[in-house]
Amino acid sequence: MTGVPVQVEGLSNVVAVSAGREFSLVLKDDGTVWGWGKNSDLFGASVAGNTYAPVQIEGLENVTYIEAGTTHSFAKKSDGTVWAWGNNSSGSLGNGMKTSTGLPIEITNLFNFESLSAGTNVSLGVKSDGTVWSWGYNDHGELGIGNTTYKTSPVQVTLK
Repeated sequence: MTGVPVQVEGLSNVVAVSAGREFSLVLKDDGTVWGWGKNSDLFGASVAGNTYAPVQIEGLENVTYIEAGTTHSFAKKSDGTVWAWGNNSSGSLGNGMKTSTGLPIEITNLFNFESLSAGTNVSLGVKSDGTVWSWGYNDHGELGIGNTTYKTSPVQVTLK
């Protein structure tokens, strides 16, 4: 049967969920992150191929916030650091590069971000001071910076 909610077996104490394209993430109350679905550099080096049951995302503990995008994801830890993984061909991880990674890496450019949004090869964030920042793919001006230049590190979105 399709279109009917079913419980994900084996998961309890979940405090947040986020759905990407063909994969899902959950955050448990112990600060661990779990995922399942299509594995396109999304579940770590120890997982080969797609996974049909939740697996713990390697290297993520003490997480307080998760965000799944089309092909990349973010996790914020209790110490304020932001970690990202997945497709980075357009710079959507925000680390100044275009190298993809299946393992979460700390993105030092994203410290002091309160919330993050991961789209299709583009990311946005709100800093603790209320300013909006964007990075990644920009062929259609989706970064909001007045041009169509890709940005591999966060740039502030300002009113023109």
